[in-house]
Amino acid sequence: MKKWIVLLLVLLSVLALGACNEGSFGLAYTVNADGKSCMVTGPGLHKEDAAIVIPRSLDGYKVTAIRDDAFRQCENLTSIAIPRTVTSIGSRAFYGCTGLARVDLPDGLMRLGVDVFEGSGVVLIPDENGLVYYDNWLISAEGGAANVSVREGTAGLAMHCFYGDEALVSVQLPDSVRSIGLAAFAECKSLTTVNIPTGVTRIEDSTFYGCSRLAELTLPKTVTHIGNSAFTWCSSLGVLTLPEGLVSIGDSAFFHSSMLRLVSLPSTLQTVKRSAFEGCSMLLSVTVPEGVTVLKEMVFSGCQELRTVYLPSTLTLIEYGALMNCPQLGAIYFNGTAEEWAAIEKNSYWDAHSVGYRVYDKNGIHIEE
Repeated sequence: MKKWIVLLLVLLSVLALGACNEGSFGLAYTVNADGKSCMVTGPGLHKEDAAIVIPRSLDGYKVTAIRDDAFRQCENLTSIAIPRTVTSIGSRAFYGCTGLARVDLPDGLMRLGVDVFEGSGVVLIPDENGLVYYDNWLISAEGGAANVSVREGTAGLAMHCFYGDEALVSVQLPDSVRSIGLAAFAECKSLTTVNIPTGVTRIEDSTFYGCSRLAELTLPKTVTHIGNSAFTWCSSLGVLTLPEGLVSIGDSAFFHSSMLRLVSLPSTLQTVKRSAFEGCSMLLSVTVPEGVTVLKEMVFSGCQELRTVYLPSTLTLIEYGALMNCPQLGAIYFNGTAEEWAAIEKNSYWDAHSVGYRVYDKNGIHIEE
């Protein structure tokens, strides 16, 4: 019996180590969801070292990220080498590293967190507009300027870069920008004008959350993903061009963007997540493209002026509240047959409080009301 207990304890220890490993270089890491890459989570055996070199791979896993707080309070650290494979550096990654005066950011970096160098030896000095740069990244903005032009050569904006800057009215981004961080312009309530350069591929979570005066925005053809709450409470946003090439729209992406009137979703779109257009009270018409298989929970709920909806033949499931509380809904045009419409699994409350509409098949024949 004791033998089995010992074996069980050994097995549990092995499993625990798998959750946070110390690689052959002595650095702590976790394996990412893809099973091929990893994230450095801490200094591991190098907590007291002055110099740390992060290799391109750890135990065969490509190093692609440094986790939030990974090297926090490594006060002896004076230099750290980061490989080009790293595309993400988390918030407060070098917080409190008082001896660290310089970090060379990798060329392929696509995500830079909040307060990465807070309390470290890295000196950050704002320019005349209150903008704080490090290498070719805009780290933060101290606020106060109404019109801002980000300097040429800037590769990215860190997370929360302009967060809550209520004086900000317009921003001009150079063509060199390829990444705009999570919540970069969130709660900029006076912001009316901003350009998204070609090369940006993602509108991250909460990027424009609460930008209540932003009325118009054109997304470049390079954008493939719109994140969760990216345009939530953009209550003046009436004109938005969604590009061909867009693949996914996140949870609550346009939640209560109440001035949106017409939305044509591009043919490349595969996923529209829950509550994406909930509360878009002025939305009149929407076309969901072929290829979308699920109409997610509450996706068009509360669209008080919605009159017509065009649904694809690929649809297999309509979830709870997808078209709930759409009192003006008059017609649903389904790009399939009556039999295919009947075969779609529909939650009992998918159209609650949306009454009087008719469903038409691809030939314009009335098939349900």
